[in-house]
Amino acid sequence: MKFYYAIFYPLLHFVFAIGLSTLIIIAFFYANRTPEIYETLFIVILIVRGFLFIRIPYFELNPTSLIIYNRFGTSQKTYHYSGLSEFQIEKDRLLVNHNGKVKKVRISRMFMQANKWDELIAMLKAEDLAKELH
Repeated sequence: MKFYYAIFYPLLHFVFAIGLSTLIIIAFFYANRTPEIYETLFIVILIVRGFLFIRIPYFELNPTSLIIYNRFGTSQKTYHYSGLSEFQIEKDRLLVNHNGKVKKVRISRMFMQANKWDELIAMLKAEDLAKELH
C-alpha cells in the first residue's frame, strides 16, 4: 500500500513559485530589470518539485518490507520485517524494532494526510498482538 505526501507540501511549492514570479514581474515592469536565468530556473524547480510531491509516494508498506522513496521516485531506504508487530509509534514518529534494536524510520505524521496516518495506525494496531501501540 502506497502512502503519499500531504497536499500542503506541493501547494507550498506552488505558492512560493507564484510569489517569486510576481516579484520578478513587478521588478521587470517597475525597474526595467530582466530576470536572471537562475531566478527562472528556481521557479521551474519549485514547480517541478511541487508536481513530484503529488506524483511520487512518500513510502510503500508491503507485507515484508517498508520502502521509503526519495523525491525522484527511487527507493531511498528499505526496512525488512517479519510482521507489522515490529513497528511502534512514539510521538507521531514510526519506529521499527528489528533484532532487538529500535530504529527510527523517517516517516512522520506531519508529512502525511491525517486520514492516511490514522489508516496506518489502525493497520498497525490490527496486527499488533501485544497491543503495545497507543
